[in-house]
Order: sequence, then C-alpha cells, then structure tokens
Amino acid sequence: MPPPGGRNAIVGAFFIAAVALAVVVTAILSDLTSALVSTTRYVVRYELAHNAGLLTTGAEVRLGGMKVGKVSEIRQGEGDYLDVFIDVDSDLVLNEDAVVRLEVPVLGTGTVVNFISIGTGQRAPKDAQFMGRPSPGLLAQTGLDDNDMENIRNSIESIADTSARVSRMLENVEPRVGEAVEGINAALEDTRAITGNLRERLPRVGDQVETVLADVRSSVDVWTGLATRLDERTVELAAVIESVRDTIDSNRPNVDRVLADLADITARTNEEMLPAAIETVENARIASAEGAQLAADARALLDAETPGIRRASANLRLASDQAKLTMLEVRRSPWRLLQRPSTRELEGELIYDATRSFAQAASDLRAASESLISLSTDERGPVDIPGRQRAIEDLHEQLMSSFNRYRAAEQELLDRALDLGAGEPAGPSNRGG
Repeated sequence: MPPPGGRNAIVGAFFIAAVALAVVVTAILSDLTSALVSTTRYVVRYELAHNAGLLTTGAEVRLGGMKVGKVSEIRQGEGDYLDVFIDVDSDLVLNEDAVVRLEVPVLGTGTVVNFISIGTGQRAPKDAQFMGRPSPGLLAQTGLDDNDMENIRNSIESIADTSARVSRMLENVEPRVGEAVEGINAALEDTRAITGNLRERLPRVGDQVETVLADVRSSVDVWTGLATRLDERTVELAAVIESVRDTIDSNRPNVDRVLADLADITARTNEEMLPAAIETVENARIASAEGAQLAADARALLDAETPGIRRASANLRLASDQAKLTMLEVRRSPWRLLQRPSTRELEGELIYDATRSFAQAASDLRAASESLISLSTDERGPVDIPGRQRAIEDLHEQLMSSFNRYRAAEQELLDRALDLGAGEPAGPSNRGG
C-alpha cells in the first residue's frame, strides 16, 4: 500500500486535473476562447420585412459559411430598420461594398448573418454600416444565387402572363374553331375533286410532257451546234487578240516615244504656257481695273466740266445766231457796209437791234428750257442723280436770267416801236418844208 502522504498527493493531483478539465470544457462550451481573440465591431442594417428579429444574441457571423464572428446586439434602428451589431475577427478585411445577407434555415433554428462577398472597394472602418439583404429562402439552399432567383421570378411572371394571354386567345378563337373545321372539310372535298380531275388528265399531261421533252431535245441540239460555232469563233477571236498583242509589242517603242512626247508637252505647258496664260489673265484683269478707273475719272471730269461745256455750247450757239443775223442784214442791205446811215436809218437800226435782242432772248429762253427738260427726264423716267440735280439748278438760274433778258428785250422792243410810231407824223411835214 502506498503511504498516506502518497495517496493524498494522488487525490490532489486527480482533483486538480478534474478542475482543469472542467474549466476547459466550460470554456469550450461557453465559447470563452472567442473573448481572447481581437474583434472589430460593425453594424448590419435590415429592413423590418427581412425578419432580422429571428437572430439572437450570440448568433454566428459567417463568411461564405465559415464562422468569423458573432452577433453581439440587436437594436431598433431609425425608421423601419433593425440594426444588428456584429463582432468579427480583426484579421478579416471587409470593404465598404461587402455583400451580407440573412440566412434562415428551412428546418429548425439557427439564423445567421453570412457575408457572401467582402467587396472590392475601400476597406470599411470600425462601426461601419452595411445594408443587409433578406434571406433567399428555399431556392438558395439549392445553390442558386440572386441573379438565378431573379431570372426564375421573371420566368414565372412571364409564364403567368403567357398563360393569361393564351386563355384570352382561346376565348376569342374558340367560336371560330367550328368554322375553321368546316372550312377544312370543304378544302378536303375540293382536294378530292382536284385529285380525281388530275387522275383523269394525267395521261394527256404525260403526252404533252413527252412532246415538250422532244422540243427540248431539239432545242438542246440547236444550242449544241451554236456552242460549237461559238467555240470556233472564240478560237478565231483569240487569234485576233494574239495578233493585236504582237502588233502592240512590235510598236511598243513608238508608243513609248509618243507617250514621252506627250509627257514632255504637258510638262512644257505647265512650266511655260500656263504661267504665261496666268500672267496674261492677270494683266487683263489689271487693265480692266485701270479702264474702269479711267472711265470713272472721265465721268467725274465730265461732271465737273459740264457747266463750262454748257456755257461754251451756249456761247457757240449765240455766236452762230449772231453770225446768221449779220449775214441776213448784209445780204439784205450790203450797201450799209460802205455808206453812213442817216437818222432815219439809225432809228430803223435801233428797232432792228431791239428786234434782234428780243429774238436772241427768246432763243436763249428756248435753249435753257430744252436743256432743263432734257436733264429733268430721260428714257427711264425722272433723273435723281445729285450731279444732274446741281446742273438742273444751274440751268434753272440760267432760265430765269434768260427770261429776265427776254422781258427786258420785249419791253425795249415795245418802247422802240412806240417811239417810232410817235415820231412818224413829223416825217412828212419836215419833208414838205
């Protein structure tokens, strides 16, 4: 037997081992080891319709099905939201666009928060908030993702819509089915009648087909002969082409020389004749511009000298009238050139001078009037050019001056006539004395 002290040591060791084992088991069962792991807190926000209340404190937080943390608190958030606070391993990197959803088992309990993607954006800071997605339901247990579920949902809606449309179509088509069946029966009867008619006409059609085939054979023979002659003509054409090719080959130096001459002529034209032509056109354009300038200068000079030209023309006309009157006086009384006139003749000369002045004033008045009329209008209507307007004003002044001279000459003629009439009775008495 072991000594009493040895038994006490064994019992003490066994007790200590049992206590240590109990502590270890308790730690494992109560997940005390997680308290020794560094964690980071995040918030996952769910809508009330997502049933996030199925979660309990201590529920697992998974990443692709692997446990990475737990739910530490569930709290009513702002509005229609539940905020689920989770503590995950600090070594786990979650980005701001991470995807997290609620997973509810089909059977039993054990709702968890599962990250199906850690995202690719910027790393989420502590206490960052993620928008949770609802539980995908039974179909998610088969491995279908959200896109597959959306496609299935769209397919179901499309099938339902198609079924409704087919039902409506059947309701519209059903009354016409009977009519369609009757039409089909009538078409079958017509087909039977047509078949019987064809059966009766087949022998005659066969004869016609044989006749057509015979005609085709004759046509084929004709076309065969034409093809043979065409082959012969093709051989002749090939010979002609070969002869032309030989001719071209033999005359190639001449052709090359002609092409070279043409190229030389073209180059000389571009280098010599074309610049000369361009220079000629430019000189013509310059000459035209100078001619236009010369015409403008001449017109300006003519407008400037028009009053002087008109005065010279008036003086020339006056000299012509005076020369005409002088010739008339000399032709009528040539003796006056050699004889001194008497007092009577001088008095007659005065009346003649007054008459000549009156005729000259009337001529000036008529000439000024005609000039004014010619300047006031032309073939195209009234003239409204400033230069001619000034000329019209000058002629108006000349017209008024001529009219004044006309009146003065008329008055002088009347005075001379009155004086001559007053002195007429005294003539005979003097001659009688």
